[in-house]
Amino acid sequence: MSLFRRVVLSISTGLVFLLGCGGGSSGGGSSAPVIQAPTALAYSTNPAIYTKGTAITINSPSSGGGAVVAYSVSPSLPAGLSLNTSSGVISGTPTAITAVAGYEVTATNSSGKASTTLTITVKDAAPAGLSYSSPKPTYTKGVTIAANSPVTSGGAVLSYGVAPDLPDGLQFDSASGTISGTPKVLCPARVGQGWITFSLGTR
Repeated sequence: MSLFRRVVLSISTGLVFLLGCGGGSSGGGSSAPVIQAPTALAYSTNPAIYTKGTAITINSPSSGGGAVVAYSVSPSLPAGLSLNTSSGVISGTPTAITAVAGYEVTATNSSGKASTTLTITVKDAAPAGLSYSSPKPTYTKGVTIAANSPVTSGGAVLSYGVAPDLPDGLQFDSASGTISGTPKVLCPARVGQGWITFSLGTR
């Protein structure tokens, strides 16, 4: 009986030893790859100058390091512009004039982030058209004229000019572009007929 016990114990001990070796060899798996943080974030257009009311050419980012998961910007972009939080692309049509300012765009992933400052200005559109309520006026010497006012399209007008000078007695308002007054002389080409004709120039 004692001999049988020794044999059983020996077999059992060997079995435990073999199981121990098997468990040790199966635990050596490879580690997960390390993701790099984004680096060197930049935009294709920087600084960017845009025009109110005109759709912009999309402004796309580039970066090094690991793949970017999300983008954000602070403060908010000018009215009418938007940032795609997945691609980082900026697009849209500005709806308000904005002084030059910096906007911090940040690209992030699970390992970190990279930031860049994007400088944006939104300017007003240039005046696109100019006409007058009476484009080819005929006035009478000594008779006060009805105010002749301009009509414009495009951006807001800051000031007006006229060339050559208006006939004597007529005034030109450089702030509003309005022509008013009382003609005092006849045009040289219309002497004796009691009226004057002139065309307007703007600058």
